[in-house]
Amino acid sequence: MIAKMSTKSKMEVFIYEGNLNVDELMDWIDAMDKYFDYEEVNEANKVNFFVIRMKGNQTLWWDEVQVKRKRKGKSKIRISDRMVVKIKNKFMPKDYQLNIFKQLQNLRQKSTI
Repeated sequence: MIAKMSTKSKMEVFIYEGNLNVDELMDWIDAMDKYFDYEEVNEANKVNFFVIRMKGNQTLWWDEVQVKRKRKGKSKIRISDRMVVKIKNKFMPKDYQLNIFKQLQNLRQKSTI
Protein backbone atom coordinates (compact mmCIF):
# COMPACT_ATOMS: atom_id res chain seq x y z
CA MET A 1 0.00 0.00 0.00
CA ILE A 2 1.34 3.44 -0.93
CA ALA A 3 0.87 6.26 1.57
CA LYS A 4 -0.76 9.37 0.18
CA MET A 5 1.42 12.45 0.55
CA SER A 6 -0.31 15.58 1.73
CA THR A 7 0.30 18.78 -0.22
CA LYS A 8 -0.86 20.86 2.72
CA SER A 9 2.06 22.49 4.55
CA LYS A 10 2.28 22.45 8.33
CA MET A 11 1.20 25.56 10.18
CA GLU A 12 3.03 26.65 13.34
CA VAL A 13 1.56 28.55 16.29
CA PHE A 14 3.77 30.50 18.65
CA ILE A 15 3.91 29.65 22.35
CA TYR A 16 2.16 32.05 24.73
CA GLU A 17 3.81 32.64 28.11
CA GLY A 18 0.98 34.38 29.93
CA ASN A 19 2.47 37.86 29.88
CA LEU A 20 0.37 40.99 30.25
CA ASN A 21 0.46 41.99 26.58
CA VAL A 22 -3.22 41.78 25.59
CA ASP A 23 -2.53 42.13 21.88
CA GLU A 24 -0.17 39.14 22.02
CA LEU A 25 -2.82 37.12 23.86
CA MET A 26 -5.49 37.98 21.29
CA ASP A 27 -3.09 37.20 18.42
CA TRP A 28 -2.30 33.83 20.02
CA ILE A 29 -5.97 32.89 20.47
CA ASP A 30 -6.70 33.97 16.89
CA ALA A 31 -3.71 31.97 15.60
CA MET A 32 -4.91 28.92 17.53
CA ASP A 33 -8.40 29.21 16.00
CA LYS A 34 -6.91 29.49 12.51
CA TYR A 35 -4.67 26.49 13.19
CA PHE A 36 -7.64 24.42 14.35
CA ASP A 37 -9.55 25.29 11.17
CA TYR A 38 -6.55 24.70 8.91
CA GLU A 39 -5.58 21.38 10.47
CA GLU A 40 -9.22 20.37 11.08
CA VAL A 41 -8.54 19.67 14.76
CA ASN A 42 -11.47 18.04 16.54
CA GLU A 43 -12.83 19.51 19.76
CA ALA A 44 -11.43 16.68 21.88
CA ASN A 45 -7.86 17.70 20.94
CA LYS A 46 -8.14 21.50 21.03
CA VAL A 47 -7.67 21.94 24.79
CA ASN A 48 -4.65 19.63 24.75
CA PHE A 49 -3.12 21.59 21.89
CA PHE A 50 -3.75 24.87 23.72
CA VAL A 51 -1.91 23.44 26.72
CA ILE A 52 1.17 22.38 24.74
CA ARG A 53 1.38 25.89 23.23
CA MET A 54 1.55 27.48 26.72
CA LYS A 55 4.63 28.21 28.75
CA GLY A 56 5.61 29.87 32.00
CA ASN A 57 2.95 31.73 33.99
CA GLN A 58 0.11 30.56 31.83
CA THR A 59 1.02 26.89 32.24
CA LEU A 60 1.26 27.23 36.01
CA TRP A 61 -2.06 29.05 36.13
CA TRP A 62 -3.82 26.49 33.92
CA ASP A 63 -2.53 23.55 35.95
CA GLU A 64 -3.89 25.25 39.08
CA VAL A 65 -7.30 25.81 37.44
CA GLN A 66 -7.54 22.11 36.65
CA VAL A 67 -6.35 21.06 40.15
CA LYS A 68 -8.93 23.34 41.81
CA ARG A 69 -11.68 21.85 39.63
CA LYS A 70 -10.62 18.34 40.63
CA ARG A 71 -10.66 19.27 44.34
CA LYS A 72 -14.22 20.56 43.93
CA GLY A 73 -15.27 17.29 42.29
CA LYS A 74 -15.61 18.88 38.86
CA SER A 75 -14.22 17.38 35.68
CA LYS A 76 -11.34 18.93 33.76
CA ILE A 77 -12.20 21.56 31.17
CA ARG A 78 -12.26 19.78 27.83
CA ILE A 79 -14.03 22.35 25.63
CA SER A 80 -11.78 24.96 24.05
CA ASP A 81 -14.37 27.76 24.19
CA ARG A 82 -14.61 27.38 27.98
CA MET A 83 -10.84 27.37 28.19
CA VAL A 84 -10.57 30.57 26.13
CA VAL A 85 -13.10 32.30 28.41
CA LYS A 86 -11.01 31.32 31.45
CA ILE A 87 -7.81 32.55 29.76
CA LYS A 88 -9.37 35.88 28.81
CA ASN A 89 -10.81 36.35 32.31
CA LYS A 90 -7.36 35.79 33.80
CA PHE A 91 -5.02 37.54 31.36
CA MET A 92 -7.13 40.36 29.88
CA PRO A 93 -7.82 43.57 31.77
CA LYS A 94 -11.48 43.81 32.77
CA ASP A 95 -11.91 47.07 30.84
CA TYR A 96 -10.16 45.87 27.66
CA GLN A 97 -13.26 45.79 25.46
CA LEU A 98 -14.41 49.18 26.74
CA ASN A 99 -11.00 50.68 25.94
CA ILE A 100 -11.04 49.20 22.42
CA PHE A 101 -14.54 50.60 21.89
CA LYS A 102 -13.40 54.05 23.06
CA GLN A 103 -10.42 53.93 20.69
CA LEU A 104 -12.75 53.02 17.84
CA GLN A 105 -15.07 55.91 18.70
CA ASN A 106 -12.13 58.34 18.74
CA LEU A 107 -10.83 57.40 15.29
CA ARG A 108 -10.93 60.33 12.91
CA GLN A 109 -10.27 60.41 9.20
CA LYS A 110 -7.60 62.87 8.16
CA SER A 111 -8.74 65.85 6.17
CA THR A 112 -7.43 66.01 2.59
CA ILE A 113 -7.69 69.79 2.28
